[in-house]
Amino acid sequence: MSDTGIPEDDDPDQVPDDPRAAQDELIIECLAAGMSYPQTGEIAGCTARTISRRMSDRDFARRVSRRRGERLQAITGQLTALADDAVAGLRELVASAQRDADRLRAIQLVLTFTGRFRTDTDLEDRLNDLERQLDAPSDNEQESTP
Repeated sequence: MSDTGIPEDDDPDQVPDDPRAAQDELIIECLAAGMSYPQTGEIAGCTARTISRRMSDRDFARRVSRRRGERLQAITGQLTALADDAVAGLRELVASAQRDADRLRAIQLVLTFTGRFRTDTDLEDRLNDLERQLDAPSDNEQESTP
């Protein structure tokens, strides 16, 4: 697999035996990587119209969406791993930046992202609570169970 996440022609483990399935996998990888229909078609050896037709198939579109989600999870993991270094860098700038403008910008970033993180965390907690409530049997359901 290449650095872009697209299977390379010389990797037999990544290419299915069926030519159509192989082309579909290549199309899925290209679209999940954010390529346009024309770019994808050029790599996959078909037209942008073919890509559009494949994307009109709900199952195919779901596969592309699922692959995008997988790629996004991987990227999120990488960014999370960098978060400690980023916070340390901001801490260093706030404490010892030579220019006031650099220190002020670092402070603004810290305050902005702290607020966003807090909001996102609160929303995630609330969503998790609602999901637990929906998953938990209601009082009426418990009474009717023998």
